[in-house]
Amino acid sequence: MLSKIVRIRSGKIPKICLLLLVLVLVAGCAGAPLRPWSGAAMDDEFLVVGSLDGRVIVLKDVATGSPDVLWSEVLESRRAGGNPFECGGGFSVPMRIYATPNIAEGRVYIGGYDGYIYSFDIATGSRREFGTGGHIVGGAAVAGDSVFVGNSEGKLFAFNLLLNEQWQFKTRDKVWSTPAVHDGVVYVTSTDHKLYAIDAASGKEIWNLTTGAGIVSTPVVHDGVIYVGSLDWKFYAVDVATDAEKQAATNRPAGTAAPSRDPKWVFGEGEGWYWTEALVHENRVWVGNLDGNLYVIDLDDPGEYQAYDMGGGVSSSPVVIDGKVVAGTQEGVLYSIDEAGNVDRLWSVARGPDEEATLLAPLLADPAEGLVYVHAWYKDGAGNEYDKLYAVSVETTETIIDYTLSG
Repeated sequence: MLSKIVRIRSGKIPKICLLLLVLVLVAGCAGAPLRPWSGAAMDDEFLVVGSLDGRVIVLKDVATGSPDVLWSEVLESRRAGGNPFECGGGFSVPMRIYATPNIAEGRVYIGGYDGYIYSFDIATGSRREFGTGGHIVGGAAVAGDSVFVGNSEGKLFAFNLLLNEQWQFKTRDKVWSTPAVHDGVVYVTSTDHKLYAIDAASGKEIWNLTTGAGIVSTPVVHDGVIYVGSLDWKFYAVDVATDAEKQAATNRPAGTAAPSRDPKWVFGEGEGWYWTEALVHENRVWVGNLDGNLYVIDLDDPGEYQAYDMGGGVSSSPVVIDGKVVAGTQEGVLYSIDEAGNVDRLWSVARGPDEEATLLAPLLADPAEGLVYVHAWYKDGAGNEYDKLYAVSVETTETIIDYTLSG
């Protein structure tokens, strides 16, 4: 039985999705991206974000509502083995940061569009780096003593925490997503249409799942199942790799192809691309689609689902704060959905008739303070453009932080 709260708006792709249209190489070439989508990360003391003008920025005193810069570092523009958004190779472009930072063991790990993976001491800004030979768009995953990151040359790298290379695995096309690591296995997607399961210790392929188009979204693992959306308008659930499959990969002779994996189930009701990482909450998976809907799929019966019409494409990952799911549209409008399914318009970046905003970055939740952090591009009524970081109270809808990163 199929269940919807709101019907899909005739499958129309919002105009702002044309921005993403030029980003994706399903079967051809595309122009260079206009606006980065680096999300923010935070620990107990600091918040880190990559700015529109190519800086890694560490903010202190965030909890006071008046953050200040502890340090910032400009990532130099360097040639990096070909532009992932164009045909050909070796095209030099202005430095931008698309990757969301990761904080682990007192260090910030972040990939640059210059093809380097960076490790910064979060307190001092001292850095290490490693050139991967291809632009880095997705974030780095840190698990135990290892760091995993993909690049536009289709390579997945494994490093130790000092950024010494441990191994690399080659897909057949670009890796734009952040890897997910679970129980000694790295799950990574590629625009070659596949989800890969890779042994985290050895870099050997365990299995792969093939979808109908490229995959740019980050997989999420929950209770033994991987959830990921594809550009084929479908959302997939896949069982994690078993111990027997891991052992088989270890014993497989070099040059022997890894087996294909079938999905556990496939949700095919979407009418657009899945760009964002899903959220698992209350035995349901919540995932945004560029058709303008936030889909909520029952994990026990995937045929049971709800579709919330968000009024604009959703490419920013939803979060949970105080029992409410918060999701944002590409136009910079936030909505909250409570446990009863009631939808409220929470907040908007642009508030005046001549203002504009673009929200592509993942949202960041601070459940302890009841805040959601939003990294967005904003243009005021006079035409001035800014790179902004906001903190919004889910309870009061107040803007607690309005911080200009660049502009």
